Amino acid sequence: MMFGRICPKAFGYAEENGGNKMAGIFETIVAGVTVFVAGQILLKLVVEPVQQLKRTIGEIAHALEFYANVFSNPGVGSLESQLEASRKLRSLSAQLSADLRVIPAYSVMRCLFFLPPMQGMIEVRRNLIGISNGVFRNTHGKVPFWNIKKAQLISDALGIFIPAHERITDDLLDELGGLKAKSGNSG
Repeated sequence: MMFGRICPKAFGYAEENGGNKMAGIFETIVAGVTVFVAGQILLKLVVEPVQQLKRTIGEIAHALEFYANVFSNPGVGSLESQLEASRKLRSLSAQLSADLRVIPAYSVMRCLFFLPPMQGMIEVRRNLIGISNGVFRNTHGKVPFWNIKKAQLISDALGIFIPAHERITDDLLDELGGLKAKSGNSG
């Protein structure tokens, strides 16, 4: 009250709008509610879906490392471990699809939140399904190398680091399984 007498305009005691102090209070409340609602809309429609996508990318990174022994050696582990790896990788592909569908204006959000390009995400989904199908015993002898290359392509698309000494080159892949000629490209 004392400060209101010294500097009435600064503390809202000035007689504005014909002496109606309630109009100023009401405007402040409406502005506060508007900012809160706009923030919640932005949070629910943009920020939370982007966070979920980044969580899924993290889960993909985890699954690629956790199940590498299964998809790099198809048919060697138990049928249970093969089924588990296959289901998890397929589930992550489906989750990635769902996450991408709820982010509005992905091309804009991609730039704002440093997300991978959409084409790369489509390749990730496709390669996850490919690995999921390739975890079981094979008779052609090429599937392990194919799976390793697909995992590497997924990692590259998502920005998951693979040290140079752990990477399989296209030339080595071609020597081991002749896949480069068969696939028509590097993957």
